[in-house]
Amino acid sequence: MLGEILGQAVPVSQQDSILLRCYELRNRNMEQNTPAQGNGKCFFESSVQAHFAAAGASPDILSKTSSILSRPITDTSIVSPSGFFRIHYNNLTGTPAYSVTEFAKALDSSYRFEVGFLGYPAPPKDGTNGGDDKYDVYLTPQGNFYGSTEIDYELSSGSQTFVTYILVNNDFSGFFTKGIDAARVTAAHEFHHAIQIGNYILRLKGSEITDLFFYELTSTSMEEFVYPTVNDYVNYLKEFFHNPGNAFANNSGYDIPIWNFHLRQRYGFDLIKRQWELFKTNRAMLAIANSLLEKKASFSNEISVFANKCFYTNYRCRIKKYFDDADLYPELSFMTSNLPNSGPKQMLLNVYPTSIVPLMVINSNVSPVDTIQMIITNGDTRRGIDSLSVLLPVQILISLDSIPGISKINNRYYVKITTTDYSVWNTSIYINNILFSTTTDTSSTDTSIIKDTSTTGLNFNLIPYPNPFIINQSKIIVFPVQFWGTNEEIELSIFDLRMNLIFQASRKLSLIAGKYCLSWDPIREKRVSSLGSGVYFYYIKSSQTQLSGKIVIINK
Repeated sequence: MLGEILGQAVPVSQQDSILLRCYELRNRNMEQNTPAQGNGKCFFESSVQAHFAAAGASPDILSKTSSILSRPITDTSIVSPSGFFRIHYNNLTGTPAYSVTEFAKALDSSYRFEVGFLGYPAPPKDGTNGGDDKYDVYLTPQGNFYGSTEIDYELSSGSQTFVTYILVNNDFSGFFTKGIDAARVTAAHEFHHAIQIGNYILRLKGSEITDLFFYELTSTSMEEFVYPTVNDYVNYLKEFFHNPGNAFANNSGYDIPIWNFHLRQRYGFDLIKRQWELFKTNRAMLAIANSLLEKKASFSNEISVFANKCFYTNYRCRIKKYFDDADLYPELSFMTSNLPNSGPKQMLLNVYPTSIVPLMVINSNVSPVDTIQMIITNGDTRRGIDSLSVLLPVQILISLDSIPGISKINNRYYVKITTTDYSVWNTSIYINNILFSTTTDTSSTDTSIIKDTSTTGLNFNLIPYPNPFIINQSKIIVFPVQFWGTNEEIELSIFDLRMNLIFQASRKLSLIAGKYCLSWDPIREKRVSSLGSGVYFYYIKSSQTQLSGKIVIINK
């Protein structure tokens, strides 16, 4: 078939086949000029494949596909204000549909943020290719692709690092994002590809990029880091939110930039850069896992925390609490089943390693109907590297009655999860969108993993009072909790907005006005002078469950 595209009737070699496929893909899209949707955002993967396939391709195929193997010919160029970039384009025919000078500023912004602020090394320059030693960017037709990072040559034999140049679409007609905004996020995206393979590594198996998701994950997240108001990345999240059960490394990368948003919220930008340093000598999943271990964290815990953040999107979102644009995201898709009229509900799931499995069980036997939402995560990074198709069994039991070995979730439901190697599994259970139970380690001071019981629509009976607490008008703050059937001491922690721990103590529950409560006396137990007016977070933890939310303190 590929041979027929170019009028060739003889069988083709593997290298010829790869090169022809890349040629057909690019030229078909250029002719159709269809918008860049699905996985068609960046031509980086195909351009790399074409470059390496060219070394073993036949002369005839090389001649016919030369247009995707060489730099474009243009009639005009300008230098960006920083002096680092030279932007090439045609001024006579095919003039860019957006301001070239504004695009030059966008490239400089990407450089200032990714190199100047984040500390990544700049991509290597190319000597005199393109006319001088400035980094070359070409604004030319790219069909349905936003752009591409193209290999020029290897820095030194066997280095696995490369001198590159960038191609950017000169039109963006019909794309999710159009005009200069599309060009801006493409600059941020492709510039990081140039950093990745210019300074770290381009790891290949044959002509295929190993761990392609990692390259695209980082580049797509850079779009939001550099240009947080454009939000083009949102258009690619559906693939993940509708199919979260894929092994992590089987994602495209375009669909999970929010994983890096999560890591940045928890650990800062340096963790993401550290992963690229580790990636030089490790596969991507191991680089991610080891970077977290250096922070005394684990991938198993992080994917569970991340999955719980993903629960709060679309109509469930808590504005500015989990992800800044969460209201624009799709809602997480759940596998759905029903609770039987009598007896327990038993389910056996087969789960891919390093995946997220949302499960919903509907109880129509009560009014109003209850929905039991479970988010099960697997964090087995050992299998998540090369055993992505292995299925791991998980057995779930939901009951209205107590059974030996089963855990009580609330006054109505009991749940039991049975699997192997519990260290790499986590489960969070929501009832009617309220988090009741989680095995995730919530000892971090990140606000994003604290249960918010003060949000409208949650159980009003568990809201602390008085709230707001006015110093010198009230003596104590009371935190009502469900009775957990224990005489153990319960831990109460208070954090300020920056998540600095300002108070922590363990104490037994007390009965106040007929409710089981914990109490805190800010005046006696914490100096008034150190408590400014504002929002504070509380976190209550027992051996069985956790509870948290917000309080307002006014210090007049």
